[in-house]
Amino acid sequence: MRLPQGIRNNLQFLCIETDSSVGRLQAYIKSPSQQIARTILDRSGYAANLKQRIHSSCIEELAQCGDDCQESMSLRSVEFVATELERIGDFCRDAVAQMQAMENTKVIDADDYLPMLARVRTGIELVEPAIDENDTRLALKIAQVEDKLDRDYHRQRAQCIDELKQKKRTEDLIRALFVAHNIEQMGDALLAISESIISVNLGQLVDLERYQSLAASVRGLETDGDVDELQVQQIAETRSGSAISGISTSDAKDDNYVAIFKDGQKRKVKEEREGVKSWHAIYPGLAPRILSYKKRGRSAALLIEHLPGLTFEQVLLEESPEMLYETLEKLGKTLRSVWR
Repeated sequence: MRLPQGIRNNLQFLCIETDSSVGRLQAYIKSPSQQIARTILDRSGYAANLKQRIHSSCIEELAQCGDDCQESMSLRSVEFVATELERIGDFCRDAVAQMQAMENTKVIDADDYLPMLARVRTGIELVEPAIDENDTRLALKIAQVEDKLDRDYHRQRAQCIDELKQKKRTEDLIRALFVAHNIEQMGDALLAISESIISVNLGQLVDLERYQSLAASVRGLETDGDVDELQVQQIAETRSGSAISGISTSDAKDDNYVAIFKDGQKRKVKEEREGVKSWHAIYPGLAPRILSYKKRGRSAALLIEHLPGLTFEQVLLEESPEMLYETLEKLGKTLRSVWR
């Protein structure tokens, strides 16, 4: 992303401060002490000030960027990243507060919790280069941290529940579970950061699931680049909530799309796919080709051939009477042929 130097510097400091907070939490879990706890709790103001500086600078830049949608989206993204980084620091302080209230902190097994925090630090380390280099692959690596932390947390939760059934050290075990949950939420913050970076790179708001559906769908397209180099422009949104986007190469002009991407509820997308297939059975070549169909859980994605040219509405409202007459003739012939 193209960021002003002041915003870039403050973001760098915030990444370092957030990583330091997680590192101090690691040290506190390994060897609890009042000094480490006080250091973690007392530094909340510094991270908040850095976040506020970033937000204020972004607001000033947004007021000057005018119609530059890409710059505007980058600044909004950095605001969001700063907020999520500060949240990670808040989770560190919440974890310390839970441990301070324990009678015996040994219920927290450092061998289980320290690797989880190491994953968080790996994700934080990738944030700055992913932003600087507009690197979607690095952003995806950040998102993978959330998935691993989620698995770690569910394992810790199952273990805590088993121990709670024995009705021993119940309060400490519940607090240990809250500490694990705080670390799991750090993964949610990293996932949100990842999605924000990917959205800027694609030029459109997109969550990880939609990006993965898009990536899987366009992998077979005959383009010179990969999904990171494709442009995604939302064309419409249906009443059922499905999003329709045009996929084009970075050097394409106007609406010269290579394909149309649609995703939404699996039932709705499947119905559309069956409708297109039925048209091919009735009148081959009339409807656009289905290039790809992918299912993910309750959602699905459809990649459809883009048929270049003008819509009838465009011809009717914007083109010459001669072109309208020619269009009506061709439309009539096509309709009669389909009827037969």
